[in-house]
Amino acid sequence: MAAVSRRSRLRSGPFRHTETMRRTRWSVLTALGLTVGLLLGGATSAAIAAPRASSDTAVVVGDYVGMRADKATAALKKLSLDWKFNKTVIIKKNWYITKQSPKPGSTVEEGTTVKLSVSKTKPLSDAKRLSTAEQLVLAELSDAPIWEGTTATARIVNGAEVCVDRTYGPKGGMDNPGGNAGYVVVTFPSKKIGEPQDGSCVDYVPAVTVRKVKIEVPKALVNEPGLMVSTDYGAEWPLTVPYVVVRCESIIAGGMDLQSVTLDTPDGTSYAANGTAKSHSGLPDLEPIWAPNPEIAGSKINISPVIDRGLALCD
Repeated sequence: MAAVSRRSRLRSGPFRHTETMRRTRWSVLTALGLTVGLLLGGATSAAIAAPRASSDTAVVVGDYVGMRADKATAALKKLSLDWKFNKTVIIKKNWYITKQSPKPGSTVEEGTTVKLSVSKTKPLSDAKRLSTAEQLVLAELSDAPIWEGTTATARIVNGAEVCVDRTYGPKGGMDNPGGNAGYVVVTFPSKKIGEPQDGSCVDYVPAVTVRKVKIEVPKALVNEPGLMVSTDYGAEWPLTVPYVVVRCESIIAGGMDLQSVTLDTPDGTSYAANGTAKSHSGLPDLEPIWAPNPEIAGSKINISPVIDRGLALCD
């Protein structure tokens, strides 16, 4: 019978079973240790890596200028922000945002009210205003040889004005070929082209903005839901009086439900504002206090803000 070494005996029989169990227990303990270590290490790393917000309710205000009012308010709602229009807005998709406060990128708390200025005319982007101003200025030039090859370079002055430098072409001009040809200021949204001026846009100083005049409204009218004050509408105020109180009455005429919008002026005179009121209220037309449009001869400033406010009262 062949001799069996001690090492061989240890690798067989009960000795091998005991050694296998010892190694298995050690492997299990080692694996458990590694697993716990990884879990603890991962949790620690995650705790270190996760940034802590300065405030759980802080949000960043977006840029809503140029957006349709319904899209802007939907975006604000997602951020849990409130909003307030500077005018009565009934159908949001018919209005566009022209200004906002706070400014885009501002950090505010949820529930903050964002003030939105609106207009029914979609505002142009700065890039579009620049290109439009250049095109308008060049289109004003005659076919005279002096203007041959003239170029235009626009720059933003403020929210309403764009200044356009004109430069003669290499063969243009009289005493100054290829040199400065003055500048022109274009005003938006009317696209009004100013008179050509000598010099360049760096010399242009915009007119000083007139400070808003405070309108004194009798205390008895302050809480009237139909109160409209001219200073809240700026250049879009369509009346020649400083304030009015708009009223609305639902009536039935010809079997139809109609809304009659009227307004009371500071001197106590009442006027019919919409067609229904003119036909059924017995009040005079508001023509005597309807302001002319300074930009279009023979026309009036849009009266829609007054009528919209009245209809909102009936609703």
